[in-house]
Amino acid sequence: MKRLNKHKLGFSLLEMVLVLAIICLLGGVIGGICLAISNSFITTYNIDDSSDYALLFSRGFENSFLAKSQKSGASNSIPAASNTVTWYVNGSTSISSYPTLRCVEGSSDTAVFEPQFLGGSDGVYKWDILMFYKWDAASERVLYRILMKDNKNGTNFTYFYEGGFWVPRFTDRKVNNSSNSMNIICSGDQMTSGYLSTRGFSTAQFTGNQLNDGFYSKIEFHS
Repeated sequence: MKRLNKHKLGFSLLEMVLVLAIICLLGGVIGGICLAISNSFITTYNIDDSSDYALLFSRGFENSFLAKSQKSGASNSIPAASNTVTWYVNGSTSISSYPTLRCVEGSSDTAVFEPQFLGGSDGVYKWDILMFYKWDAASERVLYRILMKDNKNGTNFTYFYEGGFWVPRFTDRKVNNSSNSMNIICSGDQMTSGYLSTRGFSTAQFTGNQLNDGFYSKIEFHS
């Protein structure tokens, strides 16, 4: 007759439930840590990448504007090729027409800065970019703002950069201009919550004094 060993017992239901609960808890903690690391990496990468592009856009615009507005012309160092030079960013997320800083002079519409965005088979490039301009006649400074939205990760955060530069001797050259027509004018779409929304940009992070304050999507230098 076989004897039963009462000391060889299996796991109780309570012990099984406790082990499963501990495993699920550890899995959740580890998963949360991995997610946080991944989000932190994406955020850091986006900050670095967006600031690099913003710097290239701003440098391209500043160099082009100063070169065109100081170019020797018929008199008083004004543009000779045309009466108006315009700068703008052709904001688009199309894979064939990605955001490019452009300059219009006469009948010529050329790219000042044309970044090579990383695209995919979905036809969407990494960044959608908007650029707005404002002319401060009192200080003779051109101000600009660059807004960037990540199209690949689908976040609502807008990367926001702003800067400005002085236009040398603008008032003196305007007074000495023979036709007295030299001027800097901002036109196009104003930086408002309504316009940003139509372009898919969130306005939640902007304060009241950053909207509707005279920044427009185009800037024109009139000789």
